[in-house]
Amino acid sequence: MNDNEIKSINDTKEKVLAGLFWTFGERILAQGVSFILSIILARILLPSEYGIIAMVMVFINIANVFTSTGFGEALVQKKDADELDFSTVFFCTLSLSIVIYIILFIGAPYIAEF
Repeated sequence: MNDNEIKSINDTKEKVLAGLFWTFGERILAQGVSFILSIILARILLPSEYGIIAMVMVFINIANVFTSTGFGEALVQKKDADELDFSTVFFCTLSLSIVIYIILFIGAPYIAEF
């Protein structure tokens, strides 16, 4: 290996470690804020009201799993992404979100009974 290859490998390692650090920090911060808000809501609301919010959050998180399909991450990793790629990801995600909204809207009475 020559010096350029070693430098390139070291640069890549540094970038990966920096990315891991920032991603880890973002996750920790998001979880911390969510935890603090949960504690504040638990202190303000009655237990029955807090339970209703918790049940609604279950459905919101399930819908979020389906809408976060990884199209955005794949687009970021694509080296030669063009306008067609961006618009395709946008409209696919928008369409999927609308379908999930319609399903939740139709299922809302049943979810409310639960």
